[in-house]
Amino acid sequence: MSALSAGGESAGCPVVVAGTTGPAQLAVEATADPGAWFPLLVSAQPRAAGWALEANAGPTGEIVDRLSDLAELSGPGLRDALAARGFAVETGADGPGPLTVLAGNPFFGPDGWHTWPAPAVTGLAPGQTGADLVDAARMGTCLVFSQILNQLASAFEADGNTVIATGGMSRSAAWNQALADVTGRTVLVPDLDRVSGLGGAALVAGVDAETARRDLEPARYHPDVGRYAELQRRTESYCRLYSEGQARSRENQPSRNGVDVHAGPH
Repeated sequence: MSALSAGGESAGCPVVVAGTTGPAQLAVEATADPGAWFPLLVSAQPRAAGWALEANAGPTGEIVDRLSDLAELSGPGLRDALAARGFAVETGADGPGPLTVLAGNPFFGPDGWHTWPAPAVTGLAPGQTGADLVDAARMGTCLVFSQILNQLASAFEADGNTVIATGGMSRSAAWNQALADVTGRTVLVPDLDRVSGLGGAALVAGVDAETARRDLEPARYHPDVGRYAELQRRTESYCRLYSEGQARSRENQPSRNGVDVHAGPH
């Protein structure tokens, strides 16, 4: 419904819903066996013929929210607060590196979701604060969304130059710009206060949501091409760290009668 409200049904480009979790959805009109798009989630469009294809990064904004009231902390106090909130704090296999917060799963599908590592912070330096962590977590969600969007693009040819962003994190201009920079796409952001609930209202009233949005010009964020290569390296590093976290989680899983038990997300 958020994607419908933001214009995903008619735009021909994917919609990222940057909320508590991280769905990215693409509306397609093609008729096909939904199983052909596995592992993407496939739903019938609520108002039109066709399908909504979805990949999901799992908890994204929820991870950012866990850090939001730690802005003034640093040093041991910050580390203790992170441990109390379920975060693993790691220096990384190669020693301290850029501050990274694992705020979402970049591997959508059965294999990627089979083992669910704890949220983690890597590269936390003594002088850094909770505010630095929030910034790193927001960037982490953008790195994850770049992978999720690539998966959608590989499943179905669509506008590869544009993405619509909605949801709570889209209220942040810095977040919108980061998403544009890491994906290399122009990010269109409708005014959330004016489109929130619009899809549901359109369904109930029997009106066209596109007509209701006609005068709502979205904000546009164009990618900084000079940052793209650096952010691709950060994305690769993020995926490696996430894979390492999954491996540790598998090692720590209990077993029953010699068979490993893997607990996925609920």
